[in-house]
Amino acid sequence: MSTQERALLEAVKESGESTLDRATAKAKATFDQLLNVVLHIAVTGRTGSGKSSFVNVIRGLRDDDEGAAPTGVTETTMERTMYEHPTMPNVKIWDLPGIGSPNFKANKYLKKVFCICG
Repeated sequence: MSTQERALLEAVKESGESTLDRATAKAKATFDQLLNVVLHIAVTGRTGSGKSSFVNVIRGLRDDDEGAAPTGVTETTMERTMYEHPTMPNVKIWDLPGIGSPNFKANKYLKKVFCICG
């Protein structure tokens, strides 16, 4: 038995399936699920630390490009805002307000920013 055949038999065994066809189908189903996973990335930090600029860089934009997250030297992001990645539609980038300002005090930040109130 060749090394390749042994590796193939081991892969089928590790899949928990009894045949190569079933192992292949299981692997394809798992791969298809991974393609549909949505990844949410939240960017948080102190007010004025460059969170929105970082979001823009991840998206391949300059701060003054159309569709870029607004930036400024004072508190600019007042509400959590979701941006899609331009080439990976399943990647969602959340620009969050800065922590530690009078509007977003540290002790109430999580509740205020992440509260989903009906």
